[in-house]
Amino acid sequence: MKRSDLALLKVEITSDLTNLEHIVAEIEATRDDIGSSAPTNRDKAALGSFLHSFYNGIENVLKRLAEEIDHSVPLGEEWQGENARNKA
Repeated sequence: MKRSDLALLKVEITSDLTNLEHIVAEIEATRDDIGSSAPTNRDKAALGSFLHSFYNGIENVLKRLAEEIDHSVPLGEEWQGENARNKA
């Protein structure tokens, strides 16, 4: 891997991680807004959307790593599990 490729990968992953931090902050703010009351359907939808975004953010980081390290991204329904095991 060339130094320039590594520098770009670092910038991209840093950006992804910053986005993940923002998502976590939104989840925490929503949790705080709910407090001890039962969450509304809107609260549940918002939290589900944030969770989906968080998962996609993690997936993007793993895809970037797979592309740079393995020079390919696994395909198929089980690629996420394979990817996580390979990176562990």
